[in-house]
Amino acid sequence: TVTANAPLERMPLYVRAGSVLPMGPVLQHTGEWPPGVLRLHIYPGEGESWLYEDDGHSLAYQVGEFQVTAFSCKTAAGGGLTVHRQVKGPFNPGYSRFEITIHGLASRPRQVLVDSQRAEPIRGKAQTAEFTTGPWTHIEVM
Repeated sequence: TVTANAPLERMPLYVRAGSVLPMGPVLQHTGEWPPGVLRLHIYPGEGESWLYEDDGHSLAYQVGEFQVTAFSCKTAAGGGLTVHRQVKGPFNPGYSRFEITIHGLASRPRQVLVDSQRAEPIRGKAQTAEFTTGPWTHIEVM
């Protein structure tokens, strides 16, 4: 039997490999929208994730005023990772920056490319990469 302490201030988080977990700031109500940045936590593996967004307070979604973002993750040769982002829909959620953290890499990445451009700075622990970027469609971790 394996036992482990899990105090409330340090609860374990289980995320499926290949997932992209979007996180925004804590908001008290939809009137505080839009945030300036969307945080994406990416977990290497093979998988797809979707993010649905609308204005949160009207019925405009019923006439198509929403946005769906599809993320697909694929492992690459040598322990690398590729992530593709595809956005559909006319709704603009209002953020223009992404803070991206890639967790659980096999080793410290040699380089991260965002739409074929080197991402700077790359910070983080040995198995993590962190960077900030504008709108993007393709990330490659080597």
